[in-house]
Amino acid sequence: MDIVQIRYFLAAARQLNYTKAAEELFIARQSLRQAIAAMEAEIGSPLFKNERNKLSLTEHGEFLAVYGEELVRSFDEMLTQLGSISRGELSLSVAISISLIPFLLPDIDSVIKAFRERFPDIRLNVLQLDNDSLIRAVESGDIDCGCFIQMPIERPGLELYSCLRRPTALDMSDSFPLAGRERLSVEELDGCCFIGAGSLHEAFRPLEAACIARGVSIDYRVIPDVIDAFYEVRHAKAALIDMQMRPEDFPDNIQNIPLEGFESEIAFLYRSASPNVRLIRLFASFVNREYRLRFKSRASDGEA
Repeated sequence: MDIVQIRYFLAAARQLNYTKAAEELFIARQSLRQAIAAMEAEIGSPLFKNERNKLSLTEHGEFLAVYGEELVRSFDEMLTQLGSISRGELSLSVAISISLIPFLLPDIDSVIKAFRERFPDIRLNVLQLDNDSLIRAVESGDIDCGCFIQMPIERPGLELYSCLRRPTALDMSDSFPLAGRERLSVEELDGCCFIGAGSLHEAFRPLEAACIARGVSIDYRVIPDVIDAFYEVRHAKAALIDMQMRPEDFPDNIQNIPLEGFESEIAFLYRSASPNVRLIRLFASFVNREYRLRFKSRASDGEA
């Protein structure tokens, strides 16, 4: 079954008349019938039924009509996008949350460089924003998409391309009051000081709501720069809200302790109605694949 046959079938499904459909397609009626017969043979079931000279769709025909329309739209959009790439007309604006740099997304500059080399005709504009500003910029349409960290939460009108999901964790020094535990509960956070690197307030609302519901009082501050945030952690002034990572990803005096009942994810956020949805997914999947390959390569090197 090919795209031409699907176009033929969709015309017949719209017209429910072979003659009119053939005229719409500028082909012979017999050619149309032969194309549909070939599709039916491949599927192993009729797509149309003829009762009293009135054509209607079978169950398989109804199914194919729905999926076929989407397939043809996607195919036509692909052709349009390919033409736009060739003419250098495609552009994509992306923000990377500073909360992810440099620890959660190491080498992001080289990954972006690899994308530009792989797709030189796509104009890629990349900027860095704090986590909350990134969310607002996507919502307002100021940027096409943003790569950020959050606790999974529904955002009306927005979609996510999730790259990595792990338990939420707290980074703290060996001398922090909560250090040494295998895991933490919300109740144990009462009275402690916590920081978000690069403004994580919007991204960690589920934790804030849980603290309020359980009467847990926490001192939460935002520190724009990740390096400055880790300075606070090193000197036991606060614990950093993060996601669970491998122990070897942290210095010897920094503990990364998971928080029970919460997960965090690194994901690309974009508007559902964005005209660049497929281009966004292309970029997101490229970044995701690059990191998986790089992490796999590092693991192999370590084993060697």
